[in-house]
Order: sequence, then C-alpha cells, then structure tokens
Amino acid sequence: MQARGKARRRSSIFVIKLGGSIITRKDEAFTPSLGTMNRVAKELAEIYTRAKLAIVLGGGSYGHYAAAQQREHDSVAAHALYVVAAAMNELALLVADVLALNGIPSLIYPPHAICSPRGLQPNCSWQQALQALSKDVVPLTYGDIYPCESHEGWCIVSGDELAMEMGCRIGATKVIYVSDVDGILTDSGEPIPELRLHELELATKHAGGSSHVDVTGGIRRKLDAIRENWCSSIREVWIVNGLKEGRIIGAIKGVGPGTVIRP
Repeated sequence: MQARGKARRRSSIFVIKLGGSIITRKDEAFTPSLGTMNRVAKELAEIYTRAKLAIVLGGGSYGHYAAAQQREHDSVAAHALYVVAAAMNELALLVADVLALNGIPSLIYPPHAICSPRGLQPNCSWQQALQALSKDVVPLTYGDIYPCESHEGWCIVSGDELAMEMGCRIGATKVIYVSDVDGILTDSGEPIPELRLHELELATKHAGGSSHVDVTGGIRRKLDAIRENWCSSIREVWIVNGLKEGRIIGAIKGVGPGTVIRP
C-alpha cells in the first residue's frame, strides 16, 4: 500500500457492515471467503477515493461458530471470552490485510475494549474512530463477546447494532448492510424496495431467521437494531446483496436492487 503525502478531502461518511456470509463461508468453521472479500474490497477502494468509510464485520464462521461452540459445551466464562475474542480478532486482522492490499488503511477497534452495551445499544466510545477518520484511516470494528452479568458470564454485541451506533456517532449519512440476500424479502422471496422507519416493527414480525449458525438473531435482530439506534444524521439504511458485483456502489449512489429504509 502506497503512502499518501496529503489527506484527501472527503466530506461524506458511510458505514459499511459486511455480513459474515460475505467475508466467510458460514457453513465451514473458521473459513474466510477470500475471493468475495477481495472483490468487495476493490469496490470499497473505489468508494474510499471520494468518501470516508467505517467498516463493521459480522462474525460469520468465526465469531458465530466459536460462540455457538462455547455455548454448546457450557464453557466457563473466561474460556469463552478468550476463544470468541481471539476468533474475531483473527478475522478482523485478515480483513484489514485484504483492505490494505487494495489501498485502504484501517485501524481495528475491538468492542470488548470500547463498549459497555445496554440492550440493543452498544454504548461505545467512538472518539478514537473519529480521530482515525480525520486522518483518512478507516475504523474497523466487529461483532464481539464481552463480560456481562448473564448466567453464562458473557454476552454478544452484534455488528448490526454497532453499525448504527457508529454511524450516528461519527456523523454518517448512510449505513449499508451487505448480506447474501437482495434485501428484506416478502413471503414470495421478492425484495421490498423501500420501507419507512415506522414500518420496521411489522417487517420484523414477518422476517425469517438465518439458515446458518447465528447467535445474534439474524434479520430480526438487524431490523430491531436499526429501529433502536436510528438518529437524525442517518438519511438512509440499505440492505444489499454483496455476492452480486456493484451492489455496494449502487447503494452508495442510491440506486439498484436492495431495500432502502428511510425515516
């Protein structure tokens, strides 16, 4: 990655949440999807030339699998905290390397170190992320495990919640959820082109779960997270299919297949 002498002038800020189904093979434990990851990084690199970016990662076959394993084995909290945090750190470092190879410098912010979640609100400190953005560095965070007062002694903060709260705190105008489906789907499998914020509660009731290992509740949790953490700076939230080339850039431009949510 080449060094840049001067920071570029970028006014718009976008948060991109890369779902686990995009960056990993969710049916194969601890397996990255390097081809898709690299293609998506090239799309993000094009956006990075003219806007500021922040990136949030889903757990995929790393975090979700590790957490499900610890839950299945009823592991003590200390062991679960180490295993899941290590899995997500490994995934984040891998994504950071792929981003760097495509000309995008990033800094990793582990939520277990900066967040004190309350329900669907991550309650994180984003000041350092703002400092990174001012230097044209991309803040990179991810769904994570943290110590809590549950009977297991650990809880999960979802990347879906982090994406919305981060967007609000750093002044993003758009949050894009990159998934393996074409948006929020009807019962017949067709994407709903547009929803208003007040319609999300009804959409949540009809939303399906995930077909993969998922410890955070799939699409229902995503929609709840969007409703709970919406703020005035965010003008649109998009849900697009990142397995199809050009969909992320299309959402940035406000066009193309997917579901857009507006206030």
